Amino acid sequence: MTTEAPKKRITAETFDAFLAREVFIHGDARLKKPKIESLVERFTGQKQEILSTFFGREIPVPTPPKELFDTMLRAREINWTQAEAHFLPPLRLEQDSEIPGWKVRPEQWFWDQIIEGKITSDSATLDGHWVIVDGSQKPYDEDGMPMYEKDPFASVLEKLRLEGKIEAHHGWGDETLDNSRFNISRGELREQVFPAIAELLGVKRNQARLPKAIEFNFLGNIAHPEWNDTSTTEWFDDHFMNGDLLVGGEHFFLFDEGVITVSEVPSDFRLQNLGFRPMIVFPTTA
Repeated sequence: MTTEAPKKRITAETFDAFLAREVFIHGDARLKKPKIESLVERFTGQKQEILSTFFGREIPVPTPPKELFDTMLRAREINWTQAEAHFLPPLRLEQDSEIPGWKVRPEQWFWDQIIEGKITSDSATLDGHWVIVDGSQKPYDEDGMPMYEKDPFASVLEKLRLEGKIEAHHGWGDETLDNSRFNISRGELREQVFPAIAELLGVKRNQARLPKAIEFNFLGNIAHPEWNDTSTTEWFDDHFMNGDLLVGGEHFFLFDEGVITVSEVPSDFRLQNLGFRPMIVFPTTA
């Protein structure tokens, strides 16, 4: 009696690159339409399996738009190898939600801000969209000038600083490399950095943004538990009623390993160890 060999499983990290290459580089010239549909079905099915395991129940996943794969291909062209496609199911998460895979959750203070109405009500909601997010690890702040490894947006940031569109920091105690994602204000991200990234990737300006804290936390649990391990902080796309914004993701040894830390800062805030993570959103159409 022979035992059937297990089917080769393509990991979530490699499948994004595999599908983008096979479907949209070769195109119909190399792959017939039924084959393309089969690959997309496999891709969607794998994402559904990952999400259903995480939530402990069946999670429907819609077919991703072709624009997502076009953007993944463009990401490869600019050497954004850390680009990853994920689906954020349309769900509101609660502090005590019974979700088997949700091991690391936002700290108590985050939920208190929602309960007290100090932060916008959608801060605990996943929006039901496909996204491409930067899967890079946050760097450690060991020398005061942290850098994201192999950053494909470094040249964009350097150009913006040299043109005076985002502030340069060369002084003692505040020095930041011109091509660094750190020491950039939220306004500079909104007005200069994200429009430049959107143009580079060929997407609309409003598609490029920061992850919300709950999205960062969710994606970290699904694919990147290491995001919560380093001492640097990132901007989040969450807004307080008074105009302040949310940052977080840094690791404090005094905190429980099972939480993600967050803080409130003013919109013009900047810091040597405060960086950002780009996310491209593909809104679900009715």
